[in-house]
Amino acid sequence: MAALMLERYGSIPMYDFDNRQVICRCGGRVYVKILHDQWFLEYSDPCWKEQVKTQLEEMALVPPEVRNEFDRTVDWLKDWACTRRVGLGTKLPWDPAWIIEPLSDSTIYMAYYTIAHHLKAIPPENLTPEVFDYIFFGEGSPTTVERETLDAIRNEFLYWYPYDYRFSAKDLISNHLTFQLFHHRAIFPPELQPKGMVVFGMGLLNGAKMSSSKGNVYLLEDALEEFGADTVRMFLVGSAEPWQDFDWRNELVSSTRKQIERFWNMVGEARQAEGAYAIDAWLASRLQHRIMSTTAAFDSFQTRQALQEAFFGVEADLKWYRRRLPEGASGGAVLQDLCRTWVRLLSPFIPFTCEALWSDLGESGMVSFAPWPEVDEAQVNPEVELAEELLERTVEDIESILKLIPMEPKGISLFVAPAWKHEAFRIIAASTDKTRVVREIMQNEEMRKRGREATDATKQITKLVLKLPPDLVKQLQVASLDEQAVLEGARSFLEHEFGVPVTIQDAGESTHPKASGALPFKPAIVIE
Repeated sequence: MAALMLERYGSIPMYDFDNRQVICRCGGRVYVKILHDQWFLEYSDPCWKEQVKTQLEEMALVPPEVRNEFDRTVDWLKDWACTRRVGLGTKLPWDPAWIIEPLSDSTIYMAYYTIAHHLKAIPPENLTPEVFDYIFFGEGSPTTVERETLDAIRNEFLYWYPYDYRFSAKDLISNHLTFQLFHHRAIFPPELQPKGMVVFGMGLLNGAKMSSSKGNVYLLEDALEEFGADTVRMFLVGSAEPWQDFDWRNELVSSTRKQIERFWNMVGEARQAEGAYAIDAWLASRLQHRIMSTTAAFDSFQTRQALQEAFFGVEADLKWYRRRLPEGASGGAVLQDLCRTWVRLLSPFIPFTCEALWSDLGESGMVSFAPWPEVDEAQVNPEVELAEELLERTVEDIESILKLIPMEPKGISLFVAPAWKHEAFRIIAASTDKTRVVREIMQNEEMRKRGREATDATKQITKLVLKLPPDLVKQLQVASLDEQAVLEGARSFLEHEFGVPVTIQDAGESTHPKASGALPFKPAIVIE
C-alpha cells in the first residue's frame, strides 16, 4: 500500500523522532558513538560476495530452507566496522590502538580448535605468523618450532579440514555464520572450504523464549540433577528436529523418563526369550526397516525422526508382535537379536542406559564402540510384512466399526476383493493422471463388460490409492498377495481378538449386498 501511495498519489514518507532511551538486555542504557579512523571489513566488495555465493551453492545446508536466508545476508551485508577502542579483545596488528570486535574476531576459530591442544606446549613467542602459514597453508620454513612438531600439527589440521558441518543457531546466520564464509574464502584455498552447516532452532521454556535477562531459563545442571543425563538427552532430541525450536516442559520430560524405564524393562524381559514362532520372520524383517530408516534419518541430521524410528517404531512393532503370539507365549529367540540391535540404535540417545543394558546382555566392551547395526537383506521379507499390514489394517477397521455400533457382535464376515479389482488397482496406481483413470479402465475389455460396476469400483479404488502411503501402493502394484489365504491363516487370531466366529469369503462369489464394497487391501466387513 505504501508503494502504491508513493507511486500514484504523490505521497511522501514521514519520519518521526523516538525520544525513548535504548536499553541493553543487561539493563544498562545504550550509547552510540561515532569513531574516527574506524577500520572496516569490506563485505560490500562484489567480487568477494560472488565467491561466497559460489561456495554456498556447493555446501550442504540443513535445513535446506536456510539457503535463502544466507543468500539474503550475503546480498545485504555492507562494510562492517570491525574495531573498537575499549573492552577485551585482540589488538589490531597494524594499528594497536584498536581492538578487533568479537564478531570480526570469530571467523576462523574452528581452524584454531583443530590445533589448540598442540599450541599449549609451545612458547607463545615462538608462534610467529610464519608458523601459522606453514600449519594452515604448508608454506615457508619456520625455524621457531621443530619441523617434526609442525608436520604433526599440520597433519592434524588437515585431518579435520575442510570441516564437514558447522553447528550453530539460526539467529547467527545474519552475522557470524555468514562472516566465517567470507573469511574462509579470503584465507583458505578451494580444497579447504567449508562443506556444510547445520542451523539449530531456539530454546523455549513452557512456551516462552528462554532469556537470561528475563530470568526465563532452566539451567542444564539443574535439569541433569532432577532428571538425569539420558532423560535430558532423549527429551531434547525427541522434542524437535535440530533446526526447530524445542519447548522444555517438566511434565513432558518426566514422561520421557518413563519411556526409558519402559525400554529397560522390555529388554530385561526379552533376555530369556527362546524358541520360534511364525510371527518371528515379520519382526526380524521390520527390524531391518527400522535400522535403515534410523540410519537415513541420522545421515540427514533428522535426530527426532531417528528417535521416532529407533524407539517408538521398534516399540510399536514389539506391541504387534506380542499381540500375534500364541496365547501364553512370551516371545521367541528373535527377541534376543532384536535387543542387541535395539540397544545399539538407541545408544546415541541414551548412552548410559544402553551401556548398562549392553553389559547385561552379555556383550563385551562398550556399546558406544560397537559396530552400528547394518541391514541384513536376508531377513527382509516384503511378503510377510505386507500380509501383516493387511491383517493389522483389517483389525483396526473392525475395531472402529465396533466402537460405532451399539450391539454385542455374534459373528464377523470378511469379504476380500475379487481378482478384477486387483487388476483395476494396478492400472489406477500406475496412472499419471488420476482424473482420467475411468477412461483408462474402460479401455480394458473385461472392465468394459462390467459397466457401471467397474466405474463405481474405479472411483472407490482411486480414493483408496490416494489415501494409502505411496510406498505401500508401490508394493501392492507388484505384489501378488492372496488376501483370502492371509486372513484364513489368521482366523484363530481374529476369533481370539474379538471373541466371535469369523468367516472369510471371496466377494466375487458372495451374494451379500455388502460384499461389493470389498476393495484391494481393504476387505468389506459385516458384523452380525
